[in-house]
Amino acid sequence: MVPLIFLSFHVHFSKPIPIVFCGDINQCPGSDVYTALTQGNGFPSDDEVAYQPIFESAYVNNPPEFTNWVPGFHNVLDVILYNTDSDLKCIHVLPIDPLQKIKELLTQLINADGQSVPDSSQLGLPNAYFPSDHIALVADFSWDSLKHTSK
Repeated sequence: MVPLIFLSFHVHFSKPIPIVFCGDINQCPGSDVYTALTQGNGFPSDDEVAYQPIFESAYVNNPPEFTNWVPGFHNVLDVILYNTDSDLKCIHVLPIDPLQKIKELLTQLINADGQSVPDSSQLGLPNAYFPSDHIALVADFSWDSLKHTSK
């Protein structure tokens, strides 16, 4: 059923259906899963697959240093991906501060509470000041489907 929806949208608007794929994929950029999503290799070549999207990160022009930070590990595990062959355009993303700046802020917050700062290698998320082990990604999109007339 889903392939038919993609196909009918494409026929009606002459463009692929806009897709925003986001979440914690537990895969770093460069991994097989991330590469399959952003370069298209890895999708089934079955004739029943009406549309095989290739995604781009909303943060492609300003990639974050990390989205997950726990003691001993930090990397980008969260994504906001979208298919650029549709009329969907990413117009803005919330910048993510570098890890060093977050460490400095966390140290200031701990000191302001009168606590001693542990060895910086033991710092991480979540904690009393940041309730999640992931940094929020935020993107604004525009979709101008009205420029297209149906066939």
